[in-house]
Amino acid sequence: MIASVSLPTGYSMPMSAAHPSCPVVSNPVKVLQNVLHKKVSGRLTLGQSGEQQSFWRLHVGQGQLHYAGSVLGSVDRLRYILHHYSPQLLATLPETLNQSEYDWLQQSWQAGDLSFNELRMLLQRLSQDALIHILSLPEASFQFDRNIGLSSILVSMPFKDLVNSQSKTIRLWRALHPLIDSPLQ
Repeated sequence: MIASVSLPTGYSMPMSAAHPSCPVVSNPVKVLQNVLHKKVSGRLTLGQSGEQQSFWRLHVGQGQLHYAGSVLGSVDRLRYILHHYSPQLLATLPETLNQSEYDWLQQSWQAGDLSFNELRMLLQRLSQDALIHILSLPEASFQFDRNIGLSSILVSMPFKDLVNSQSKTIRLWRALHPLIDSPLQ
């Protein structure tokens, strides 16, 4: 049996029934491999508690990644990615988002502020960034929810391709992890 503990955003992480104060912890690579191998659809939330809480959410379907993002600090990540890949959108980005970065980008696309190819590229860059930080964690608490949690499915990305293209960066963040608790600090 699994109990849960509240996260700052209202999501929860599984807790051990034998030790209710201890989160269920595993290697994020193994957790992702299991979810993708079983080709289930849903939302996987992985996180690390501590001084700098770091929680990430992956939306998966049938072994494909639809989107990966941060639970906290999403406007900062989005601002960083837009600065590098679509600076023209920075002027329309609000100081705080009342929605997910995914939904904000989808609305920008629907408003004609970016092409579908630009939308796909931005979602891929944000997902790659999240995967780098998720896969660099030595251990993480996790929860899987069968609800995908996206307003609509815009893209499906092969997980292996995203990870393989970023293997050097993942190793770098693994090495930095003892020094930097969270990429969002």
